[in-house]
Amino acid sequence: MAPCARAAVDVSDGLARDAGHLAEASGVRVVLDEAALLADPALIAAAAALGASALDLALYGGEDYALVAASAVPIPGFRRIGDATDGRGVALRGPRGIQEIMPRGFDHFAP
Repeated sequence: MAPCARAAVDVSDGLARDAGHLAEASGVRVVLDEAALLADPALIAAAAALGASALDLALYGGEDYALVAASAVPIPGFRRIGDATDGRGVALRGPRGIQEIMPRGFDHFAP
């Protein structure tokens, strides 16, 4: 991963939250692709078993150890879930276009 990744962060506190950290530190806007996030059959099955939204689990769920990396080229073992663009923050590209999302997730210091 090191030869091609420009930035990386673990997403154990939730993808939206940790992608927000990456966006803030890098001075970019991270645009996540809803279709790519929902392409995992294990996620769909887990959401159904929990009676939860698969998209909410993908964006805001935590405690899974995974990495998200920024790279101009494909990285073996990773799948593309979005883009880094000019701007700030985190957005979601879906059927209704691109919408800003809150970079929320698990907060270790919340009461």
